[in-house]
Parts: sequence; structure tokens; C-alpha cells
Amino acid sequence: MESKLSPNSAALINKITELEETTEVVEALKVSNEDLKNHIRQYEAEKGAMKKQHNEELQRVIRTLDKKNKEHNQKSEELRSHIKRLESDLRHLETSKMENSGNLQIKSQELQQMSEYVRKLETTENDLRTKLELYQKTTVNGGNNIKSSYS
Repeated sequence: MESKLSPNSAALINKITELEETTEVVEALKVSNEDLKNHIRQYEAEKGAMKKQHNEELQRVIRTLDKKNKEHNQKSEELRSHIKRLESDLRHLETSKMENSGNLQIKSQELQQMSEYVRKLETTENDLRTKLELYQKTTVNGGNNIKSSYS
């Protein structure tokens, strides 16, 4: 068949064949391009869904952290308040301790003074007994009367 055609006709047929092949390639590329566009749209949709899911998860985590932070701040405030009360109680205890120590020192001094007074009384009593016994021994008449009144 090629021998019957003129060289121009053969060249035209070759060009037509090339154009048809090129058209097929272009059509295949169009299909491939459309497939790629579909894949890109699907990828973008999946990416958007994942981004939305991640954002929701982040928001949930942020809310949880905010809640825990508020709880922590509340507990910290309670502890600060408790520490202030304990410090105040400690100051009061130290003041009471100093007052009690002062009172104890005063009571100790009073006790010491009373002990000295009791010793003096005992000494005076012993001296008086000794004098009385001496007086009774030296007095011949009336010694029995005096002895009986002190006994």
C-alpha cells in the first residue's frame, strides 16, 4: 500500500499517524492528570480532616490542661493560706512559750524564795526547840507546866 502512495501522501499519513498517537498520549495524559487532580483533592480532603481532628484533640488537651492548671492554682492557694495559718500559729506558740518561760522563771524564783523561807522557819523552829529544852532543863520549878503547854 505504501508503494502506490506518493511521497507527500505517505508523509501526510505518517503525520496523521503521529498526530493520532500524540492525541492518544495527550488523552492518556489528560486522564492521568485528572487522576492526579482527584488524588490531590482526596489528599487535601484527608489532610483537612486530619488537621481538624488534630485541632480538636489539641483543644481537648488545652481544656484539660487549663482545668488541671486551675486545680493546681487552687491547691497552691490553699497551701499558701495553710502555711500562713501555720506561721501565725507558730508565732503565737513562740510568744506563749516566751510568756510561759517567763512565768516559769517567776514561779521558780517564788518557789526558791518559799524554800528559803521554809528553811529559815525550820531553823528558827529548831533554835526555839533547843532554847525551850535548855530552858526546861535549867528551870527546876515549873518546867513541867511549860513543857505541857508547848507539846
